[in-house]
Amino acid sequence: MRVWVDGWQEECCGDGFAVGDAVAWPVGAPDAAFLGALLGDVTVAYAQETHDEASAEVAGTVVAIHRVSARVARDAKDRVYRAVAGTGLALPVASAGVVGEATGRQFFGWVVELDGAEVRPPRPPG
Repeated sequence: MRVWVDGWQEECCGDGFAVGDAVAWPVGAPDAAFLGALLGDVTVAYAQETHDEASAEVAGTVVAIHRVSARVARDAKDRVYRAVAGTGLALPVASAGVVGEATGRQFFGWVVELDGAEVRPPRPPG
């Protein structure tokens, strides 16, 4: 099972993770339009969700991590920078970590592959 982990969520509230780690993450539905533009045909089942209400929890063992970056361009309409469709680059890494990007690229997050993934009801808050 593939799970999307936003870089900003992991930086804010994550515990870090590496290949071989057992993880249990609150998850929700992935942003299909954003990830489709960023990743093309790569699909993910869930997106880690540490700030809004999670619809489930996914637990499993991390077997692969791909660090995702893309070229960015300023959107003239709303003046924010967005990923340029078709420029997503997913590089395999051994652990999550944020490092600098080449000029014109921005880090967005990770596609994490879990083995033995189990989907459970979300944990109660608190």
